[in-house]
Amino acid sequence: MSILIIGDPHYKQSNSRHTDIMERDILEIIKNNEIAFIVILGDTLDTHERIYVDCFMRVSKFLDKLIKTEKHVFLLIGNHDRPNNRVFLTDEHPFNLYKHVKGITVVDTCVVHELNSNIYCNNSELSATSDYNEDKESTKKLRFCFVPYVPDGMYMKALEVCGIDPQNISVFFSHSEFDGCKINKLTKKKCDKWPLNFPMNISGHIHNEELVQNNLFYTGTPFQHDFNDDPDKGVYLMDLKSGKFELDKVRLNVPSKIVMKVHFTQLETIQLDPRFDIRLEIIGPIEQVKTLMNRHDMLAKFAHVSKKYKDETKQSKNMPVITNNFQFYEKMLRGLENNEKLLNAFRGLFPNI
Repeated sequence: MSILIIGDPHYKQSNSRHTDIMERDILEIIKNNEIAFIVILGDTLDTHERIYVDCFMRVSKFLDKLIKTEKHVFLLIGNHDRPNNRVFLTDEHPFNLYKHVKGITVVDTCVVHELNSNIYCNNSELSATSDYNEDKESTKKLRFCFVPYVPDGMYMKALEVCGIDPQNISVFFSHSEFDGCKINKLTKKKCDKWPLNFPMNISGHIHNEELVQNNLFYTGTPFQHDFNDDPDKGVYLMDLKSGKFELDKVRLNVPSKIVMKVHFTQLETIQLDPRFDIRLEIIGPIEQVKTLMNRHDMLAKFAHVSKKYKDETKQSKNMPVITNNFQFYEKMLRGLENNEKLLNAFRGLFPNI
């Protein structure tokens, strides 16, 4: 028995192809696994107070499909589902009508959900608390706490307002920036630190997967939202049977985003791999490039390709096409063959190359 955890979907006008594949794969995962419940970690929408009808319709249809699987859905409200990033535990979001729909819980304030560990778990040594039923028989409960987005530095305040004692919770699901994550080291925002003696916290909000510490993990998004995103994406199954809450990533079939750097003279002969979403970084005289790209055959060939232009007329016409990071690393290693010190440093940075 597992919990299905889905990171920030960010339904946009430009990503219907990606969300369609994501939805299909997620429904297949539910079909092929024993799922206790489903968690969407926030930012289901993308544009804050501006809600596009087509995006909201796609989200609604997806939620309806999930509800029909008869697996309970916990929908966290992320900051992109709010008018702005200052909202604290209110109902300011477009999902309020779902509060009246059976099979889904809208998380715009802290919510606690209990499972009987005697039913779902084989291991008695787990993060559960003991209650007593009417017959005075001990029953271990798994308690899951769901926390929506709250402004930076107000996570602990939210737990206090909601009367949540972290020591009585088995696992937290959140949508927050915590102290110590990579992005926080850059932004220097004053965010809450998650104590090491607290339970596991699984969070959305950060788009790349990151284990900040043993009890704080960002799942990342189910698929790349940007060409700069790490391509290693997926959703997660959290195992309940062992009682250790182990996570297993399930990769989806959403095409990866890659950047190809090409000289404009290569455009007529280059072949694009349909398995990828490609951005072309085209190098050459801007006016000549634009004239070429406006030809009818070129418009058709690159209709669904993102393009970026770089005016560099001295670039070699025979410049090799770099289609992925591995080719870049390979090229760099060749350039370091005679410099042992730099070569060792490079291999330390990229141990898998």
